[in-house]
Amino acid sequence: MKKSILKITLLVSIVTIGLQSCKKDEPAAPTSTFVVNREALTGNILDGTVLLESGTYKLTGALVVGSGATLKINPGVIIESQDGGAEGYIAIAQGGKIDAQGTAAAPIVFTSKTKTPGSWGGIVICGKSHTNLGATATSEVGNLPYGGTDLADNSGTLRYVIIEGSGNKISGDKEFNGLSMFGVGSGTTIDYIQVVEGSDDAFEWFGGSVNCSNLYSKNCEDDGFDWVEGWNGTLTNAYAVVSATTKTVADSKGIEADNLQSNNLAAPISNPTLKNISLVSNGAPGVAIGLHVRRGTKGNFDNVFVSGYGKAVEVSDQSTIDNANVSNSLVFTKLTIGDAGTITAAVAAKITASAGNTGAGSGATLPTWATGWSK
Repeated sequence: MKKSILKITLLVSIVTIGLQSCKKDEPAAPTSTFVVNREALTGNILDGTVLLESGTYKLTGALVVGSGATLKINPGVIIESQDGGAEGYIAIAQGGKIDAQGTAAAPIVFTSKTKTPGSWGGIVICGKSHTNLGATATSEVGNLPYGGTDLADNSGTLRYVIIEGSGNKISGDKEFNGLSMFGVGSGTTIDYIQVVEGSDDAFEWFGGSVNCSNLYSKNCEDDGFDWVEGWNGTLTNAYAVVSATTKTVADSKGIEADNLQSNNLAAPISNPTLKNISLVSNGAPGVAIGLHVRRGTKGNFDNVFVSGYGKAVEVSDQSTIDNANVSNSLVFTKLTIGDAGTITAAVAAKITASAGNTGAGSGATLPTWATGWSK
């Protein structure tokens, strides 16, 4: 009996020591010199990991995450801009990371005190992937460098996130989008994101190679999805809707797709792959085009549903038309038009239109992947 007790005691001791060893081997998140002020969240995070643990944090100015630093945000956290206009935004600089992983039951919400369009900036991510502006460029909002050659660059994770009331106008034609992605690499995760009632674009890609999925734009006053400067990632499952009560700018669209205005042939040329897309206008004023493809972009569009627009698909500029008709590098398959919308005659023969496609999942109706967590 004593021998048995001794063996059991020895076994427990070995297991305890083993567990303690495992805990010691787990690296702790490096501490940061940045001090979190829940009532006045602003400043530059220069090192370590900063955790926003629970509840509401009041954004009173720009919050910039620098190279080597990480901003970690727990599920259910609310970051509320105090209507700081152009000074209220969150930016992830090159080499910095964001770790904002909400859940369907507890999404992370970025909003403002008044929750009105344009009452704060938005979220800006700057990576080291390519842009056709050269080796490096400067973001139009936040004035941060972006671009490079690291196509797999990782700026972190955004998952189950709601961005509300974004799009403050800085000056001229410079406005924040809900989520601006400047040269963001494919190592970054962008999944289950909603931008609601922003005053500019919901999502915009400036070059980069990031792959995105399950993106939802609701009642944003400009474009739902917009790209330029050589973006060549993927977008899978995307739904954009504007209602009759949405104030829209004159040229707002479901998708506005560009390569580069000043040089349509600038390389690398925008060439994303899009699959399962719904673009819906429910009588919104000033919204004439569902999918506007122009300025030399290429792309592959598969299973697209367009409804409520006078022009369903508009292809502009000879270089873009040639991509469809000559090089076959602009491809449309399984396009469904839910009404009498038109298609640019010059490329109509290259577009495979077919009835019954579901787009993002349910045609003009909100898809199931967007229910239960979004606004």
